[in-house]
Amino acid sequence: MSFVLRLTPAAAACVLLVACGGGSPTSPPLPSGGIAVDGPLSGMTVVCDGNGVSVITNGAGNFTFAAPGCASSMTGRGGVDIDTTLPFRGVLKAPAGSTVLSPLTTLLSEGMSQAQVLGMLGLPAGIDLQNTDPSLKSGGVLVNPDLMKRTLVVEQLLQTATEAVASLGGVTGNAELQLIYGEVAASAAVLLKGGGTLVSGSTVDLSLVTSLMKAATQRVAQAAGVAASVKTALAAINADTLAQVVAGPAKVQAEALLKSSNADLVSVAKLVQSDQSIANFVKANVTALGSPPSAATATLATTLTAQATANLSAGSGAPVTALALAVTFEETTAPVLTGFGGAEDSSVVTDPVAGTGKVAKVVKVAGSEVWAGTTVSTGANLSIATVPFATGATSMNLRVWSPDKGIPVRLKLENAADNTKTVETEAVTTVAGGWQTLTFNFANPAAGTAALNLATVYNKASVFFNFGTAGSGKTYYFDDLAFGPGPVVTPPAPSDYMMLAADSISLVNGGSATAYTMAQFQSDAGIRVSWPLPAPMTLRVTLAEVGSYVIPAGMKLSAAMSISETAAGGKAETQAYIEGVNVTKTAGGLEITVPSSATATVFGVSSDGKKKAVIDFTRDVAGITNTLKTAVGSSNSILFGNVVNYAINKLSNDFTGIYSLRGKYRVSIVLNDLPLRKADGSLLPAVTVVVPTQINSSGAVVASKTVTGAGLVGYITLAD
Repeated sequence: MSFVLRLTPAAAACVLLVACGGGSPTSPPLPSGGIAVDGPLSGMTVVCDGNGVSVITNGAGNFTFAAPGCASSMTGRGGVDIDTTLPFRGVLKAPAGSTVLSPLTTLLSEGMSQAQVLGMLGLPAGIDLQNTDPSLKSGGVLVNPDLMKRTLVVEQLLQTATEAVASLGGVTGNAELQLIYGEVAASAAVLLKGGGTLVSGSTVDLSLVTSLMKAATQRVAQAAGVAASVKTALAAINADTLAQVVAGPAKVQAEALLKSSNADLVSVAKLVQSDQSIANFVKANVTALGSPPSAATATLATTLTAQATANLSAGSGAPVTALALAVTFEETTAPVLTGFGGAEDSSVVTDPVAGTGKVAKVVKVAGSEVWAGTTVSTGANLSIATVPFATGATSMNLRVWSPDKGIPVRLKLENAADNTKTVETEAVTTVAGGWQTLTFNFANPAAGTAALNLATVYNKASVFFNFGTAGSGKTYYFDDLAFGPGPVVTPPAPSDYMMLAADSISLVNGGSATAYTMAQFQSDAGIRVSWPLPAPMTLRVTLAEVGSYVIPAGMKLSAAMSISETAAGGKAETQAYIEGVNVTKTAGGLEITVPSSATATVFGVSSDGKKKAVIDFTRDVAGITNTLKTAVGSSNSILFGNVVNYAINKLSNDFTGIYSLRGKYRVSIVLNDLPLRKADGSLLPAVTVVVPTQINSSGAVVASKTVTGAGLVGYITLAD
């Protein structure tokens, strides 16, 4: 039987290359005796703390320990949320006697009583948190939706604090995030034991969320093992200010979960958990966060809360209207419109297009000034609520209707008490005779006008249609004046990472070297490789360190890859993983060591689909050591041909015809926990690899590990 195992020795080769990462399990026994829940978490490693025995949750999030079971507390790391398909990057704990691992049992493990957890979440007394599955469904419907929503609220608050703190230090590795998450959870338990109600109905207490964020910041700053970059960043941050800025949007996201219908809970959870706006905003405003709380930092908080609200509205498919500081013309007390510049006619009317809803109507009468406009106000002195401008958030949105496209619409803001403090900018209509939303970025003021001053209170707004042209009697409409989410905040370019020089590798056979780039590998054509591989063939990799990245003490690398035949009717495939590999950074580069505690497994299917096998490579890779040099001018040569041929010989009892393989194969490689990026600093794309870990006597897969992380997907053609 021919079989695609050209790269089956991934367990050894990936470690040596340190260019394919991931995570992986030992085979979990069945049936399940417990469950890990954010939503149900597949592929989570659950460790019995008393004896160190670990198992992996299956495709339904279930796990069990072989007899006599686990008599101690448990800890879970990694995995993918089955509901949202998002990777879980925190740590779950549960006390002894639990059959559930969840954010709530994590609080129990950190010292809270069951009564305390239930009370602060507004849940009925008597729920057994250690043995009640929040995600349990009957007929596709949640059995206890309130418990599930509150479980997600706690997870979201812990995740938000973790990501905000981690963003300051630029850390993204799973091990680093898990360490921070653990400290955040511990700080939350200490705080919440002191009393207070976090959740009342569908409302989250802002003051308690603020205290949670502050406590998390202070604890992580003092915790052992946290990356030096995080501690350095936190030393320059005011914990009260960070909490003030983050708490508002965190409350918005948590309440979105509470207010969600049961049918929409998964989609809302995915939207909230994947939103990186808080972490990005914190990173972008790091300088301001070093100051004590003030009116300026309160503005930052309002800005970020508006962004979180906008992201939820946009993500749910609803129009982004009625945001913070918006004028919608649906207010109980109608906004006041004041025309100027030559008898401009302005009034609040029913939308003539939709036939419902209120909008502002503006007639720029014939002969009116080129600067004729309309002031809109919702308070005294022709004012509106203060616009919360901040670094990276300098835009407002206005929905307009114009009979003509290509005309300038100017929006002017000023201080209602001091008309010398102003800022103006313009946008141009692109639709004639229809509604559209224009975005006005005040960081780009109109020519000849004052620059935006973030310290100025702007609380008066005026709109000018067809600015610069005298009135001709045309009618315009506008609606939904709102402080928008502003331009997307792009995090600063990374300054500390490792890369493959020129994004390429070389295969060297004797005196002949062939270079392959990532782009070639990822293209549909892929790359061509001679098969069988000559035994002396080496893989040459030139690594470079950009800046100075930090590898946390005790960090473990993991690796996963998948190979599948692309020919029509081809069934050959293989998946492989290795986990628990030690890595340390030295002056010369990276020291890689595979300890005896590491795990490595390969799963394969023959090209006719009749032969399947799960093969343990653990003993074969144990003890492997390697140094990957990163010094300028150095390169790394790996005996790739020897490694591959060794693996083929190892598998010869299970599969035959390997050397006769030819054709095209799809290769997926997943990376985790190593600061490896493209040469320009951009991230590698997200990739998922599913590694079967147990099959039954008929060859059906009964357990598997889902590995999600940064990686590559490309193609290799085996040729003569």
